[in-house]
Amino acid sequence: MATFTDVPASGSLTPSINWVTKQGIMPGITSTQFRPGTTLTRVAAAETLYNLAGQPFHNPPAVSRYPDVPASHAFYTAISWAVTKDLMRTWGDRSFRPTAALTREKAAEYLYRTASANFVAPSVSPFADVSTGRNNYREICWMYSLGLTAGSVRSGRRYFDPGASVPRDHWAAFLHRFDQKV
Repeated sequence: MATFTDVPASGSLTPSINWVTKQGIMPGITSTQFRPGTTLTRVAAAETLYNLAGQPFHNPPAVSRYPDVPASHAFYTAISWAVTKDLMRTWGDRSFRPTAALTREKAAEYLYRTASANFVAPSVSPFADVSTGRNNYREICWMYSLGLTAGSVRSGRRYFDPGASVPRDHWAAFLHRFDQKV
């Protein structure tokens, strides 16, 4: 297992970082740096979900369907697999937007789909910033109900911060908890 100079030995998310790297799910940025606070991109999410599934056989089209992801892209197979499995979706112009930041709301959506979950969301939101009518409300509540995330508490109220970007260390924790609880 890699020892990362930017990951504290006793950090709260260190066990999750160690787990994703040991399992081959999520590599470091370099052999000595994980860059825990760096925002995770959509392509990195596709790569890690593909790795989490054990890199199943997938024969992507020889010509990419995505105008922003050529078939020669290093993670084309993972992207094609994630879209084909309906874990992730493209935009109306069929672009994948691989360098776009993964948001917390989309993280909940992708993990929910990966789990093939069937969950009835509560009638009252556990989060002050997530209304019951919000897109991905069910997925966010599912993630919370399993303990994949607790959100954050500010001024006595719980927040999910659905539009916030997911740092690499938090995604590592989501994946580690997902493996333990789903």
